[in-house]
Amino acid sequence: MNRFNELQDILLRTRCGACGAKLEAPVMSLGGVPLANEFTHCSAAKNLPVYPLDLCLCHTCGLLQLGHLVSPSRLFSSYPYLTGTSSTMKIHFEDYARRVIKDGALDPGDLVVDIGSNDATLLRCFKELGTRILGVDPAKNLAKQVSQQGIHVIPDFFSSRLARRIMEEYGPASVITANNVMAHVPEPSDVLKGFSLLLAPGGKVIAEVPYLADLLAGTAFDTIYHEHVSYFSVSALVHLFRGAGMVIEKIVRLKVHGGSLRIIAGMATHTKTGPEVEQLVRQESKDGLRDQVTIDLFEKRVRFFKERFKNSLLNYKKQGKSLAAYGAPAKGSMLLFHCGIGPDILDYTVDANPLKQGMCMPGTAIPIFPVSRLKQDRPDLLIILPWNMADEIIRQESWFSVHGGKFIIPLPLSNYDQAEARL
Repeated sequence: MNRFNELQDILLRTRCGACGAKLEAPVMSLGGVPLANEFTHCSAAKNLPVYPLDLCLCHTCGLLQLGHLVSPSRLFSSYPYLTGTSSTMKIHFEDYARRVIKDGALDPGDLVVDIGSNDATLLRCFKELGTRILGVDPAKNLAKQVSQQGIHVIPDFFSSRLARRIMEEYGPASVITANNVMAHVPEPSDVLKGFSLLLAPGGKVIAEVPYLADLLAGTAFDTIYHEHVSYFSVSALVHLFRGAGMVIEKIVRLKVHGGSLRIIAGMATHTKTGPEVEQLVRQESKDGLRDQVTIDLFEKRVRFFKERFKNSLLNYKKQGKSLAAYGAPAKGSMLLFHCGIGPDILDYTVDANPLKQGMCMPGTAIPIFPVSRLKQDRPDLLIILPWNMADEIIRQESWFSVHGGKFIIPLPLSNYDQAEARL
């Protein structure tokens, strides 16, 4: 088991975080990169420390994971991402809560525990529907803010230890939600153990995770960064849940975050595996999701895209076009850094999140302004960095294309022909 101390920011991972098997050499390396959410002032943004970003495949359980771990306290103690800044995510979670209430037939006294509760966007939906709620999130800045608004959030990392404490103080949970959380934890096996300890008899775990198959198919290399420790296939998830005495009864594929899975699971004593779970496992084997040749093809497309994308922007600059970007997501940090795009090419980006405004993109020192800056400058081209939210952004900023501006949606990219057509 890997452990951090105050003198260590990063550790080499030698064992799988899901099953404990020994990890072999990386299957892919993306070099040294800064932390994707380490937004800072521009004078410091180009001189941030970089950490190795290597992908290792566990040949026992099939989990694709980072070969080096950055201390979770460094990554999450103060966190700039806010779910509620996106109307897409608000609608997504409103529908999510309604479905959980309907499918689980929850009573008003039942407890819903949200792991990685962020700004409580999902918890508020459950509260409005009449359930008891509790959040868990290590980001002390967000936990304090949400607790001041009357929603209790435990400012800590979820673990089997914390699960026992919650059980003693609040009782068992009828539903445990964990959305875009499991990919962030160094040891998902302990998180699953915590789920099994906290879950009420017949209760459900509902988790959403980015899907490895969609990441590879869409060449979404920008979603690989140090916060995302694990990259889940269905076969790896089945193995992980089974190790905690749990069974995945249903999986729903979602478009959110560029391609995700919603997993509904329960204790093995109360749950049977659904047919779509077994079907997805068979499809992954047929598609060679765990094969080196699949990773090699992905890496080849990444190299092609990075070169072509930067050259296309340079050509626009030579034509006298002004370039800006929309959004300052972690994936945007990675896209710009890997492609070598700095303020000499991209004038600035804008973001609705006040925690990011006035800062700069890590590693590239591209300044971040409020969204209102766009109407002041009216750039010729606007790169949508949170490409998974492109429809929402284009709808919100419809004035931009009306006045002759061009949106650029860099990813996802499934083949080389798409790059030629898009850029």
